[in-house]
Amino acid sequence: METNDCVSREKVAYMITNEKYANENYEQFIDRLIKKLGDLPSVNPTRKVGEWLVEEGDRNHYGYSPLCYCSNCKDYYTLYCREMNYCPNCGAKMKTKSEREE
Repeated sequence: METNDCVSREKVAYMITNEKYANENYEQFIDRLIKKLGDLPSVNPTRKVGEWLVEEGDRNHYGYSPLCYCSNCKDYYTLYCREMNYCPNCGAKMKTKSEREE
């Protein structure tokens, strides 16, 4: 079984924990689970997208606000976060400057 699709972890866990191990050896049980896994519907994962927003207010001696925050989860970071491509809190992919201008 060589496929590269995604399935729900919740459905896989439910399937495994509710499957009965009866009158078969371990290999038969695993083979049956693998076949059932192939019957689960595929899911299309979606990536959260956000952008770094600068906190308006106090400015440091360079004229920059010392904080920015993720537009997706609203978690605050130092201004250097704008160099990160992903939010470390929620995992959202941050839009680049060119994507924001489109």
